[in-house]
Amino acid sequence: MFKVDKSNELSHMLHSKKHSSKGRSVESLIGEYGEKKDFLELHSLMENTDTVTLVAILNSKFGRNDFVSFWSYILEGLSFGYSSRQIKEKRFFLVKHLLKSLQRFELKDKQSYDLIKRLCQHVSTFPSNQLIYILDLCIDGIRMGDRKYVCWKDLLPDVLKVLENQPQLAVDGVLIKGIEFRGNTVNSLIKMNWPIEIITSIADMFRELNLKSSEVNAVLNKFGGLVLTLSPIDLPPLAFQLFSMCSTCTEVMILVLAFDKYFYRFYYKKLFADMESNSSDLDSIDTFSDKEMREAEETVLHHLNYCTQYKIGETKVFAGLRNFSSMPDLILTPFMISSIISLSSANREPESRRITTSCLLNFLRSVIHNNEHEQKMAKYSAWFRDTLQRKQVQLDYILSVLIDQNKNGQDIITPGLVNLAFTLLKTKNNVPLNSLAMRFLSKFIRKRFVFGHGIVKKLAEWMTVEQDQFQFGECLLMLSVADTFTVSECIKTIKYVMEFFLWLPGDQSMRMMSFILPILKISAAVRDAFIEVLRKAMSSSMKHIRTMAVYGFCMVLKQLNNSNSQRSQSNPSSFCTQNISVFSLMSQVATDSRQYPYYYFDMLTQEIMGLLRSCFANNIVMKKVLYENLQRAVELNPKLVPHVLQFIDWHFRSFFRVPKVTDVEGNFSVLFDKAVRTSPDNAYELQIQDNLGLLVQFVSHCLIKLEEFESEYDAREIKRLLRLAVEKVITKELQFEEKDDNWQPKKSVLLEIQINFLEGLMAYSLLTANLNNDTIAHILPLFKIHCKISEMYQNYASTSRKQLQKNNKIGNADRYTMKNITINGVVVKNFNSTSLGNIWDFCVIEKFLRLLHEDVVPFATSHNTDVLRSNVKFVRYVLEITAQKIAALRDEPKYKQLVHSKRILKYLTDITKVIYERCIRRLGHIWSSFDEKTAALSAECFQQCLQSADVIYKKQFVEVFLKGFDLHSINNCKQSPDILQNIIDEFMEMKDSPDAVNSYKGSMNDDNTDRKRILQALLQSLEVLYDNFSFTERITIESYKWLLKFCKCNVVNSEKLSLVHKLLFTQRQKTHSGAFFNTIALQLCTVWGAISNEFYDSECPPAFTFKSLTMESAKPYFLYLCQALRKQIDDVEHFILKANNLNFKCRIVTDDERDMCLTQLRSMERSICSQLLHISNALKNLVNACIPLGSSMDQLLKLLMQHYICLKNLTKHFLSRVEISQGCMQSTK
Repeated sequence: MFKVDKSNELSHMLHSKKHSSKGRSVESLIGEYGEKKDFLELHSLMENTDTVTLVAILNSKFGRNDFVSFWSYILEGLSFGYSSRQIKEKRFFLVKHLLKSLQRFELKDKQSYDLIKRLCQHVSTFPSNQLIYILDLCIDGIRMGDRKYVCWKDLLPDVLKVLENQPQLAVDGVLIKGIEFRGNTVNSLIKMNWPIEIITSIADMFRELNLKSSEVNAVLNKFGGLVLTLSPIDLPPLAFQLFSMCSTCTEVMILVLAFDKYFYRFYYKKLFADMESNSSDLDSIDTFSDKEMREAEETVLHHLNYCTQYKIGETKVFAGLRNFSSMPDLILTPFMISSIISLSSANREPESRRITTSCLLNFLRSVIHNNEHEQKMAKYSAWFRDTLQRKQVQLDYILSVLIDQNKNGQDIITPGLVNLAFTLLKTKNNVPLNSLAMRFLSKFIRKRFVFGHGIVKKLAEWMTVEQDQFQFGECLLMLSVADTFTVSECIKTIKYVMEFFLWLPGDQSMRMMSFILPILKISAAVRDAFIEVLRKAMSSSMKHIRTMAVYGFCMVLKQLNNSNSQRSQSNPSSFCTQNISVFSLMSQVATDSRQYPYYYFDMLTQEIMGLLRSCFANNIVMKKVLYENLQRAVELNPKLVPHVLQFIDWHFRSFFRVPKVTDVEGNFSVLFDKAVRTSPDNAYELQIQDNLGLLVQFVSHCLIKLEEFESEYDAREIKRLLRLAVEKVITKELQFEEKDDNWQPKKSVLLEIQINFLEGLMAYSLLTANLNNDTIAHILPLFKIHCKISEMYQNYASTSRKQLQKNNKIGNADRYTMKNITINGVVVKNFNSTSLGNIWDFCVIEKFLRLLHEDVVPFATSHNTDVLRSNVKFVRYVLEITAQKIAALRDEPKYKQLVHSKRILKYLTDITKVIYERCIRRLGHIWSSFDEKTAALSAECFQQCLQSADVIYKKQFVEVFLKGFDLHSINNCKQSPDILQNIIDEFMEMKDSPDAVNSYKGSMNDDNTDRKRILQALLQSLEVLYDNFSFTERITIESYKWLLKFCKCNVVNSEKLSLVHKLLFTQRQKTHSGAFFNTIALQLCTVWGAISNEFYDSECPPAFTFKSLTMESAKPYFLYLCQALRKQIDDVEHFILKANNLNFKCRIVTDDERDMCLTQLRSMERSICSQLLHISNALKNLVNACIPLGSSMDQLLKLLMQHYICLKNLTKHFLSRVEISQGCMQSTK
């Protein structure tokens, strides 16, 4: 290009030069000079050609293929070198003509774009007034809203950029700076009413304008408000333009919120409604189809990821999103979750990044945790629910939708979605998040089984590395049950886990192997590999690994049937063991005929039984595992009974010295000494080899199953031994240990073994009882002997420690050292606490309870039941054992997986039902007509049942457990809390009843401890029941009224019974809001005194007074009040955080939503201030009471400090809402 010709030399030369190509058309000359780039000749030609001719030429070329190049030559000719005013006007006229032509006639998009781009190359040579005119034409084109005329989107940004660089412009006769003119133009463009038809083109135009940050926010907010008016097909191109405009997380969030609102209104709202109603409205005619919405959403997510991948990193996104961490309802929507996942490094780089390093996945985990926390807080606070003013986020629905969309092709977030589930699963000590992840993965693997191998491999690795975390094994178990075939194909991973069983602690291995068990039914390869690992474990030198092997073999036996028992490969070692042949006579007969239907089942069962025989050489620990799990295997798989009885027969008989059947006079004895051994060198080193009572109970269960299962196995000798044992014990021909003064540890253990043996015989008599025999009559004589030996054992236990201290000291020069007692290699510090305990299982306990309490007993005569029921001591004993066994459920090892045990849940429900129907509902009658201690034991047993069910089966408590024992709740009659409340009222009135056996004067501080035990157990039962009833149920409101009346009318002089105050405070918060606790706090002044009597008098008289508040109950009353106030402050703190988040949201939402958002914020702030006022009034009365020094004062100071911090945070919130211009408020501290 030439420089500007200031001396007019070039102009003179151009004017004086004559054209050499006379006779040729101007059109051809323009093309020739343009192709040759002879701009001098081209400029001369343009200057000498009149405007009309050039316009005619443009019209003739318009729309042709060479029109773009021809237009380019004209612009080059008119813009080359020095241009006179006439040339500029001619060029300007042609430009106007072109723009108007483009407006009238439609060209191809590419051709139109090329024409405008050629013009843009020369806009810097146009005078300002012409550019302003062109700019006005572009703005007029925007107002027109014609889809065919959008060339202004490429022209306006370049024109405006040139005008911005001008130092001064004359606009309508007014001088203005270029920068100011640019700002005014942009603002007018933003405030225009944009036609929806060209909204994507407008977005493209704004993207090229190099907007400032404030301008970008304004533009995005306006677009966000217009999104709802678009169709799904228009969203993807608009999303690309808008996301390309974003450079910060806040700008991205403006758009994501707008798109989220769009997809919720037109798609997810109806989808969630159908999911909640479990139906779909097929007759409804939606504006857009589901397919269109899903495709639009997927494309928008793709553009979001593409446009921000290199501009906005994950850390920047997290920095912006953390302002919404307390707003689960905003973040936890399908589109928002998908958007955040698409921006995470775990989704963009799934292979190269660790899950824990993704701050966005951790952010989502935090939001999900907050949502779960909100649901829990809302359950216990009416004020929280009223202030929340929204439905709870149903995460299961949301994750189900994401899985379904993922299945239908939306794979853009699949890696991040799975990694999110892993992030939730890896959260330590958070059962709700772990459970949510397990449910998600189990649904995901069923619909996207192609990812099964990778998921199972990850979980297996984490399970073996993080052995203190149980959720990985739980998850594998759920996956194994949900999609057994998919998990069974991961043979390499399963074998990898199995190898760890040979060196991990036994309890850990038993817990891990639970996921393998469902696979054993369908995969012979997995089963055989498992058996081989267990075979190796049986020969281990470590007891815990051998115990694990026993447990594993029993689990295999549970799953066996003839269809899945065939070995997958021939292995000679699988058909023999080191010490005994596995082939019994039965199996040898079976091998002679391959047509035998149970051939493979019998072979594999006998093989496993042969391996288990080595257990008989071990101590009680392994045998207890063997008996318990073999019994469970027999219950689930009755075909095992003949094999198990054959397996246990010789071991069982070895404890008895019995005469032959024909020898009537022969001696019968039980070899109790065989169950306990002592070291030849030290009498204080004991080895308990077996528990004969447990063995008897196990064999009894097998005999019962044998009668139900058709088998030719002969069990007559085992039955004869048991009958003889019962007879000899009752006739006292069987000798037990007798008391003497020479105490030895072995004698105490032998007494325990004998006690358990008697318990086993009682269990046998009960299990074999029916109307055709009289075995029930044997129970009471056996129990009397059991009581006698137990009393002897207790006497031994009371003297054993003294005996040790007196006789068993080793004298040293300076001191004495106590001898240690070891049992099975473990040093026992307190020998009295080594009791083996009662051996009854839940089947026996349930049957005993039915025998003692049911109106109709189908397996016993009324005479036999009456004899047992009249024995108070036996009834007490059964209730005591029941309470102990049920309480022990809460301490069972994790590997037993009780939470998944339907059998234990059924036993627990049935036991609770018997106690509730036959004892609790008749508690007054038992108290007055039978035995007071039995009544107390019944109440405690019922309380233990509720507590264990609440701890272990929390999710099934109401639907399964509660409805299982409380049949009246199903019929909407009096529910169990109503019954318990009436019983408590009845027992409270008894103390003043003149007909009572004892004289009850005063209050509950009397000598009758059974009454206290009953009331305490019933109150604890109510606590569990109240916790499981929803705030929407009638019983919750009624319970609060009853508790309030109870405290007003009854005196409580016991710290333990002050639990009623805790229940009152909890139910009050659950059902009501407003002022209440200020009166509760005020009443402490009546007991402990007031610091300021004037202040106390100003608050009196209180709205109500409690008789239940006494000097004895005041301290727990105060502590429960502090707990209630602390929860209220925690709730307020949570809403202060939500208010901060909502305040930030108000700054970025569209103008249409801002007013609604501010209204919601003001409502939340009013509710916070109102609640804090109630809390402050309660604390004001509380600090006026004369709180005793010590722990109570410490609790009060901590509460006051928490209240101060809450007020400080609220002050910070209000200061952040004040405009910066109000300096007086900003300087407030």
